[in-house]
Amino acid sequence: MKIAVWGLGTHVIKNILPAIKEVRGLDLVGCTTRDIIVSERVAKEYNCNSWTSPSDMLKEDIDIVYLGTPPGLHFEQGLKILNSNKHFWCEKPFTVNLKDTLKLVEIAEAKDLSVCEGFMYLYHPHYLHVKNYLTNNLLGEVRTVKIDFGLPEIKKPGYRNDLSLGGSCFYDVGSYVFSLLSDCFDLEDMELVYSNVVKDKSTGVDQGGVAHIIIKSQINCILEWTYNRSYKNDITIWADKGMLYSDKIFSKDSSFSPKIELKNINGQAYLETISSSNHFVLMLKSFLDNIEDLKNRKKERERLKCLSFLMEEFKNTSSL
Repeated sequence: MKIAVWGLGTHVIKNILPAIKEVRGLDLVGCTTRDIIVSERVAKEYNCNSWTSPSDMLKEDIDIVYLGTPPGLHFEQGLKILNSNKHFWCEKPFTVNLKDTLKLVEIAEAKDLSVCEGFMYLYHPHYLHVKNYLTNNLLGEVRTVKIDFGLPEIKKPGYRNDLSLGGSCFYDVGSYVFSLLSDCFDLEDMELVYSNVVKDKSTGVDQGGVAHIIIKSQINCILEWTYNRSYKNDITIWADKGMLYSDKIFSKDSSFSPKIELKNINGQAYLETISSSNHFVLMLKSFLDNIEDLKNRKKERERLKCLSFLMEEFKNTSSL
């Protein structure tokens, strides 16, 4: 399948392009971005085309476009990709509001095209192992889930301080914690009982937030995300017969071997070690499989909609 990349930020250059080259069945045919110098440098490194404009790219014989532009642009650019009859794979967040997400999913379904959102951690054995403990009550009845994701000050924040481009800690970082909950539990089982966000007074961009969600009237889920704090990226599960803690649940290097700390009912601890993996490669392999696997393609569309519903409810409740 011929794939092109639209948008060449640091993340795409560091993680997505190398992952594409590792996936059998994907052929990187070109890239486009506003910075022509960057585009030509990447094209030379990967021996592929460099288009001066996205319109030129979309006229080409391409099967898939991976979109790595700022979130505020995803809807309009996603429309162009789908209307050119190409599969649309996108960096998170898919869009910055529910209406736009539903529209893109509707078009993709009508055109029989795949739409996928780049939450790479969902495909790592680390997360899948933790999810098994959480959703199958392997520690007994789950009572509390605490999920935190925070980043230190970003030296070059780029679009993150620009509302017009989708700048938002909620969508940049908070989307991870909400996506985990959305992937593990049914939307109808969730009740949002508390929400709060902190905004930068000069830019109006939210800098962090917290949410308290109760699932099935018994599981307390505390979600927190933030900029400008010491790095934190972990999950704690507290059940009636044991507990689980694991670091780097969302972001990690491909060489990192995750650890899961487990405690029994009496607090005795033991560790499980998970093999290292490149979750970007695993993600792209899954996206590629979705093109042929109609069941998984439908599952991804439903995941996109459920997460967008959940985040929209938080936005409305917290006046984000």
